Amino acid sequence: MVIKIAAMFRHVLKKVKVYPLAPQWNRKVYMPISMNNRLIRTPETLEEILAWVFERTDSIQFIIGDYLHRYNILLSGTSEMDAICIAEKIGNELQEIIQKGLQKFPDKDISFRSVQEFYQRDDFRVRLAYFEELYKRNTVFKKGIDRMIENFLNRQGHIEATEIQIKHCLAYLLEELVIFEFLAEEDYLINIYPGKQLDTFKDIVLGKLKGISPILEKVSLVEMKFKFSATNKT
Repeated sequence: MVIKIAAMFRHVLKKVKVYPLAPQWNRKVYMPISMNNRLIRTPETLEEILAWVFERTDSIQFIIGDYLHRYNILLSGTSEMDAICIAEKIGNELQEIIQKGLQKFPDKDISFRSVQEFYQRDDFRVRLAYFEELYKRNTVFKKGIDRMIENFLNRQGHIEATEIQIKHCLAYLLEELVIFEFLAEEDYLINIYPGKQLDTFKDIVLGKLKGISPILEKVSLVEMKFKFSATNKT
């Protein structure tokens, strides 16, 4: 009898980097969930992510980036109303996927929040205006944001990097920083992300952008890096 072995490929955890120092795991922990993060959609990879987290803490809050994701959908020319509806639908799907993965980790303190909640706060616009002004006046901050936008758009083969598309990307990043500030003020000082953390956020916690956001300087960033690996399946 001949046994056929098929090669199956998936992302496996390669290493974890922490900025600036190893966190104190008795602090509140959150994980931003990007709607474009494919790692979350693979059950085996999601299980590996959750297992790593729950070896260190029994509590985590998942921040679903649905409303923020509207900007990514707007890049393709979709209307804002449709973009919001699509983003909300994707957010619900991802929450269901994570909840299914959590079934293997009972008795953990789990919660979910949509980023839309933060937009409803009275001072959201004030904080956003601060980062918008900072982008205009702080050359180092602006260069870092522009570099992230350029790198993102270069990875998108179908996007031409028009002025409006660059504007959407800028709004996404600045609004995300506002959301991270709100979380830090709630003592969520450990940010775990399956993938690459924002370069500007890393510069803030590493002290390269001092005075930008004193509350964000207190955050520990955990960056989970993965590699594409083959697993054999008979």
